[in-house]
Amino acid sequence: MIYLSKTVQGTVKNWWVSLVVGVLLLMLGVIFIFHPPDALFSLTYLFTVCLVVVGIFEIVFSVNNKDFITGWGWGFAYGILDILIGIILIFIPVATPLTMVYFIGFWIMFQSIWGIGVSSDLQRILVEGWSRLFFLSVLCLLLSFLFIISFILMSEFTVLIAAFAFIIYGIFRIYLSIKFKSLQD
Repeated sequence: MIYLSKTVQGTVKNWWVSLVVGVLLLMLGVIFIFHPPDALFSLTYLFTVCLVVVGIFEIVFSVNNKDFITGWGWGFAYGILDILIGIILIFIPVATPLTMVYFIGFWIMFQSIWGIGVSSDLQRILVEGWSRLFFLSVLCLLLSFLFIISFILMSEFTVLIAAFAFIIYGIFRIYLSIKFKSLQD
């Protein structure tokens, strides 16, 4: 029980990281909805910048919680991987739209799987609202599969799927930060 309380304290201490990531992804999704014709090409650039920023926040969160969370190294490694992929995509713009669809689709998929794990952890420590987080994660996971196969349909449809996936995952991260903040109180 002492270990569980240390884990909750460390996560609660950095609740704002999840909030920032959620707001960034929510804004990215809204931009894609309101500018779908331009978004297919800007999707590549905005996603790579967002990937680097999210990676930085994941590293900050992991390092700040290394004394509280087991497996903090996975989050740290994941943040480094996000940054490296983002930098490669920024400086090597040879990536075709098809390649970007797969990068984005699998990134959304991995984030969704992470969300399912987090919501399961919250269920174990009896946090109310874990089922909403679980539902959002599963919905985002389904959208990631649809996004990966949607390249055949191309253009605006693909961008809209990405927009909804980013919005749903952004809502997940914002709601998660609210749950972490409520644990602090």
